[in-house]
Amino acid sequence: MSAPNEKTKLTVTEPAVNKGGASDSYIVDEAEHVGCDQDGVIASRLHALLDAPAWMSARDMSVQLVKIFVPSAGTTLLFYATQTITMMFVGHQLGVEVLAHYSVGQSVFNVAGISLAQGMASGLDTLCSQSYGRHKRGPELGEILQRGVLVCLLLAIPIIAAFVSCEPVLQWMFGNKIGAGAAVFLSYSPLYLVFMTLYTCLQK
Repeated sequence: MSAPNEKTKLTVTEPAVNKGGASDSYIVDEAEHVGCDQDGVIASRLHALLDAPAWMSARDMSVQLVKIFVPSAGTTLLFYATQTITMMFVGHQLGVEVLAHYSVGQSVFNVAGISLAQGMASGLDTLCSQSYGRHKRGPELGEILQRGVLVCLLLAIPIIAAFVSCEPVLQWMFGNKIGAGAAVFLSYSPLYLVFMTLYTCLQK
């Protein structure tokens, strides 16, 4: 009776086999294969996103992304830093009262001027992208840019007229003293608005 018991113990110690007849090592290999397929899908999506050649590795594509990201982030940072640096200079050199005038004038300029120019120029995002996709060096891209600049500059005309004559409204909203100072700031801002409109269109 001892022999059958020993045989039973030997069968228990054999490697486990799943229902399909595959061993645990095969299951591990299949899982690794699935992971490789997922990596391949991610790599193919990066290739399609960056329009990169098939031989380029994920590391090379990451380097290309960094090369695109750093100038874009630096440009945006410097763009928004101009107002902050100007505000620091006004506060240190001209005093708190002039800083209040500048802050109110800059806020009105951003809301009534820059935001409208950026909203109108945002239409160039779609039109220029489609034109660039059809023909990278065709004349259509330049024509769209010229028309966008013309439309935005035409929009700037009534905005400039409002900035020049908005002193009564600003005095009613912010008080006589602060409103008058903000009106002086806005009266000198039309030239800045024109160049900011051109910059916004070219940025698209």
